[in-house]
Amino acid sequence: MEQLITGLFEKILGLLYAVAGPLCIIFLFFGAYKILFAGGNEEKTAAGWKTIISAIIGYGLVLVLGGMPQLIQNLLGQ
Repeated sequence: MEQLITGLFEKILGLLYAVAGPLCIIFLFFGAYKILFAGGNEEKTAAGWKTIISAIIGYGLVLVLGGMPQLIQNLLGQ
């Protein structure tokens, strides 16, 4: 049963890694675009920074989830 759960998490994480990397880069560029073309508007600049920070936090969460299979194995006593 533990192998099934761990294998499922590993497959889901593989998919997340394949999707999260390119999405993070797209959102980083989008946030930079917002900042670059804000034209001195502080609200637009803040929105751009919020997009960049959200992309970094989201990708960081995906990386932290990479340790979940090992944590599950440790909790289940394998």
